[in-house]
Amino acid sequence: MKPPRLLLAVAAALLALPIAAAPAAAAPADVDDFSFDSFSGEYYLDIDESGRSTLRVVETIVARFPEFDQNRGIVRAIPTKYGDVNLGLSVVSVTDESGAPVPFERGDYGDFAELALGTDEFVHGRTTYVIEYTMRDVVRNFADTGDDEFYWDINGDGWGQEFGSVSASIHLSAAFQDALTGSDACFLGVYGEVGECELEYSDGVFSATVTPVGPYNTLTVAIGFDGGTVVQPTLPRDSWIVTIAPLVLLGLGGVWLLVAILVRFLVWRHAKGRGTVIAQFEPPADSDLLLDAELLDRRWVGLPALFIDFAVRGMVKVIDLEPGGGSGTGNRRFQLELATADGATAREKRILVALFGKALKPGSEVNPGSLTAAQGASLYSMGASSQQALIERGYLARPDDRLPKWIRRAGFATVLAFAPIWVWAGFNDVLEGNVVGPAFGTVFLWIVASGFTVRPLLRTRRGGEAFEYLQGLREYLTVAEEARLRMLQSPEGAVRVDTADRDAVVKLNERLLPYAVLWGVEDRWVEVLRAANVAPAWVEGTDVSASMLSSFRVASTSSVRPIVTSSSGGSSSWSSSSSSSFSSGSSGGGFSGGGGGGGGGGGR
Repeated sequence: MKPPRLLLAVAAALLALPIAAAPAAAAPADVDDFSFDSFSGEYYLDIDESGRSTLRVVETIVARFPEFDQNRGIVRAIPTKYGDVNLGLSVVSVTDESGAPVPFERGDYGDFAELALGTDEFVHGRTTYVIEYTMRDVVRNFADTGDDEFYWDINGDGWGQEFGSVSASIHLSAAFQDALTGSDACFLGVYGEVGECELEYSDGVFSATVTPVGPYNTLTVAIGFDGGTVVQPTLPRDSWIVTIAPLVLLGLGGVWLLVAILVRFLVWRHAKGRGTVIAQFEPPADSDLLLDAELLDRRWVGLPALFIDFAVRGMVKVIDLEPGGGSGTGNRRFQLELATADGATAREKRILVALFGKALKPGSEVNPGSLTAAQGASLYSMGASSQQALIERGYLARPDDRLPKWIRRAGFATVLAFAPIWVWAGFNDVLEGNVVGPAFGTVFLWIVASGFTVRPLLRTRRGGEAFEYLQGLREYLTVAEEARLRMLQSPEGAVRVDTADRDAVVKLNERLLPYAVLWGVEDRWVEVLRAANVAPAWVEGTDVSASMLSSFRVASTSSVRPIVTSSSGGSSSWSSSSSSSFSSGSSGGGFSGGGGGGGGGGGR
């Protein structure tokens, strides 16, 4: 049997009564949900023995907390810096209105010291906190007026609560009273506002009171003094650590670079041979064109000169496949044919083997412009090893390493000297271009100086004699015919060459052709050979000319290169790789919150 509809309705109403009668749950309370009866500040401004400003502050803050358990005290945040100046904040005491100590904890965060006043016990109703602290360097000089000024926020614009009243009394010492300029101002409002208030002066005390003061509003005062009344602190950005030291170290880095350059070009010099260059008309007794090219720092013509040397000595024949030098064959224009390996030195035989194979069979041919990779790499390694061969034979040597080590270490020590400067500047928030620029500049100078201290290969006395001999050959190769004949007819030359024997002179001139290629004067030396009207037996299909030799020089080295392998990935193996104002406040340009001090706080 179903119950009557009326009975169900009554039962539902009776069940709903307890729910309707229950009070609504209270919203969680916020520790900042309270107000202040007053904020009163007593400021005692003086000058210490060093001429710097000091300030003793006594703040009396009266809070009005709710009667239920919400707050355990307040937090007072006091700025520790005024612009770039550290104020040296020191908290003397925190008491209540009767002078009994109030426990507090200080924590510094950024540019503020946060004082957590009270214990873990809840506080209710009217509660008074008296905070005494000291500061220094609170009076700053402003460039726009040239005056010193105490430009100060009283309660600060960081409070989210309303104050019934805010008052301030600034007590001036005799020195500050004598330095007053008559310029003073008072402001009230949020940061940037210029709401006016009245600042009174009597018997060395400036005072102001404003009521009420809304959340995030502050009372600000500005009192002007003669410029130079107090000694201004040295700001971190004006310190010699960031203004002078970086430039000194940069200059020192330049000194090490200069020393490195002087060492490289004045101390490290090639040794002289006999000290004089005498014209020479015969190849050196221990002739090696690759080594000679390396000694002259003309290694790119070493192989072409050597191939011509093989030819004029009858070891190979040069065949011009396209006389006149058309465009059909390009670098494959010339063919080399082996005649004999007799008379070749051990190093020369390695060149011949790389070209014609181990058998060195006469009649073998090779095109120097289309060598295999292995042949090109083998010839390349021979040229690359010439430097080491000159070292082993005593023609080249590196200078002593003590001096470059000293220069590199001195430069590195100069770079390291920037480390404490960098840390200090970062800690004081002045790590700017006047530090960063010189630091990177010094590193760059050290790198360049280190490059100049890489010990070069220098000619020894033996290398100097060989170098002078090759210079003597160039002198002979480049003088006019009359001068050459006089050299050959000189007492020294006549002993070795009979100028009456035309064939001997022609043979001599031909034998010097590789050295003309080595020195890059083959064009004029070819004319000497052509004047003899003798066709060289070592070339086939063309006449010897400057253009032919130029083409041969390019073709004979076009396939000479190291072998470059690729990695599994397809890339080449060598690829890798507080916001205070900066204007015066007492002269009409100030605003609320534009001074030092102030800060803020809230509940805890």
